[in-house]
Amino acid sequence: MGIAGIPCRISAQYYARMNHAVNVMEDSATDVDVSRRKEERRLLNGDATIQVIDSKDPELDGLTIENAKILDASSLGLRLSCDTFLGECTIGVWVSIEGAETTMFLVTEVRWASWEEEVGYQVGVEVVDNPLAETDAWVDYWKAE
Repeated sequence: MGIAGIPCRISAQYYARMNHAVNVMEDSATDVDVSRRKEERRLLNGDATIQVIDSKDPELDGLTIENAKILDASSLGLRLSCDTFLGECTIGVWVSIEGAETTMFLVTEVRWASWEEEVGYQVGVEVVDNPLAETDAWVDYWKAE
């Protein structure tokens, strides 16, 4: 359970809604083991604002990062670049995608983090079901693509 009682686990209903396409892709951009991917990631131009909702590191709780970039995404998760290392935590992400009509708010869990010289810190996040998030709009965006 995160701050303000925000549940932080993916539900079976949410997974079923989002799992409209199951593909495995070869990810040439990173050394991430893509054999575990449930859905193909696509390159995506967009900006993100991140706020740490719940972290094992109390210094990160409530931290806001306004200059994050979206590197790639699927309906199940995103790869972001930012200037701050984020370990195991739950974050809120305001996603602004080039060509999309609106900014969407997602609740996500950090699954991995690494440093890349060209882009700084990279963070892989998984979208989790949350009544405060705009997960339906996010899923609809991917279904329309």
